[in-house]
Amino acid sequence: MADAIAVLDAAGAGRAYVIGHSWGGHLAMHMAVRHPGRMLGLVIVDPLGAVPDGGASDMEHNLTERIRPELAARARELDERAMVGQGTAEDTLDGLAIVWPGYGGE
Repeated sequence: MADAIAVLDAAGAGRAYVIGHSWGGHLAMHMAVRHPGRMLGLVIVDPLGAVPDGGASDMEHNLTERIRPELAARARELDERAMVGQGTAEDTLDGLAIVWPGYGGE
């Protein structure tokens, strides 16, 4: 949100319409709560929930239910490495290849 406010400030825009999709929708809802005076309106498309973790724990659960357990374990391992700064670009692509089919329920 600080980045969004900085962009508005740099553009000289006192107020603006805020549009967000998915995680951006989640952030837009929080921006509406914290900075209502900076918004002309809010458009959100398929946002994550406006809960403290943005619905990330539910999303992770739903995605891993849709893939084989050994692949879910591998995806968690890759994510854990990334979160401590030890992941590589190849790890990112491998993890995405594992979880991406779960977004469509395939």
